[in-house]
Amino acid sequence: MSPAAWRQRVHEWEAATPPSRDRFMDATRVLSMLVVVAGHWLMAAVAVVDGRVSTRNILDVVPTLQPATWALQVMPLFFLAGGFSNAVAWRRRASAGVAAFVGTRLARLTRPALVFTVGAAAMLTAGRALGAPSEQIALAGRLVGAPLWFLAIYLLVAAATPVLLRWHERAAMAVPAGLCAAVIMVDVLRMGEIVDVGFANFILVWLLVHQLGFWYADGWTERMSHGGAWACVAGALGVLVLLTGPGPYPVSMIGLEGQMSNMAPPSVCLLLVTIGQAGALVLVRPAACRWLRRPLPWAVVAGLGARAMTIYVWHVSVLVVVSAALVALEAGLPQPGSALWWVTRPGWLAVLALVLALMVALLGRCEQEAPAKVRCTPAATWLGVASASGGLSIVALGGAAAPTVWAGIGALLGGRILVRTSNGEVASQVRGS
Repeated sequence: MSPAAWRQRVHEWEAATPPSRDRFMDATRVLSMLVVVAGHWLMAAVAVVDGRVSTRNILDVVPTLQPATWALQVMPLFFLAGGFSNAVAWRRRASAGVAAFVGTRLARLTRPALVFTVGAAAMLTAGRALGAPSEQIALAGRLVGAPLWFLAIYLLVAAATPVLLRWHERAAMAVPAGLCAAVIMVDVLRMGEIVDVGFANFILVWLLVHQLGFWYADGWTERMSHGGAWACVAGALGVLVLLTGPGPYPVSMIGLEGQMSNMAPPSVCLLLVTIGQAGALVLVRPAACRWLRRPLPWAVVAGLGARAMTIYVWHVSVLVVVSAALVALEAGLPQPGSALWWVTRPGWLAVLALVLALMVALLGRCEQEAPAKVRCTPAATWLGVASASGGLSIVALGGAAAPTVWAGIGALLGGRILVRTSNGEVASQVRGS
């Protein structure tokens, strides 16, 4: 794109943005997505040991880095920003009905995921047919499929927005308090003999974080003082130190081998991270809002936001492809955690970002779906959400190279077919919120 064309695009984005739009929440969503992508790329400690590809987490190799995950585990910010966006969208277009709201959300979230799952499964199948070791294909499939867990959970939470928002409006304090108590109880049982009950926190924790986005939509950031925000940050940090030091929880907010995970399933520690990060949002919001009023920063945020799901679903695949290419070329990968490994990280990130940018340029348009003008019933809407979320879960748990991947693709496609918005104009307005 020429400089003149880029300047024209910047002005178009600026002119198309309504004054009422909260640019800070858009920036929060984009920043959290970029941090997740960069974090996954940096955590990947790929090496060749005795002629075999070895993958480890750099947090296992260099344990002193684990406290950094308290700031860099930003998935809660994505759910918080999603709660805000869903609340605003539903309040503006509730008259269109639940089916239109849910159908639009499902369509936008799952189309990039469907393109990804079909593409990834086809490439891994082709790799196996060309003679790639089955063990390596299976590992690649598990790695590239894993990020879809987020979409499976987020789709359910977003679809429940009309009900959740009604609860919030009737009992704004009671709902998060009740969810928080439930999360603590699940953690207590999980540390006892009922280990599997911990999976309930996949829903409870993310429901609570999403619910905090409703508080933001109600203007709590404008009412909270800087002193209150600092209290959130300091209080969350202090309790985290107690729970992960003498307490029973691990330090890392990323799940590591041989440890109880704070992330899968999420624990009360992740809620503390959310509280601390929410306080930090209040502190940086005034300066960030002034910066985002400039055309260029806002154009970058708007451009990345329009391709956020494509970036997210493909970023691990890019990591796998580039790593495999380096191994095949016998490029001599540095020992993870060594001085050379750290020196080469900027170049590593630059190469991955370039490949991902090319991938997004090819596939990014799949997020700009024109909604189908087909009326659907509430029963079909909820069945479609369950089918799509189940399909995403199948791929996330089994991997994109497992035989079950095609069942997951079928369920995801079936969910999309079942759910259609009733009016194209309403759908586009809800989607743009």
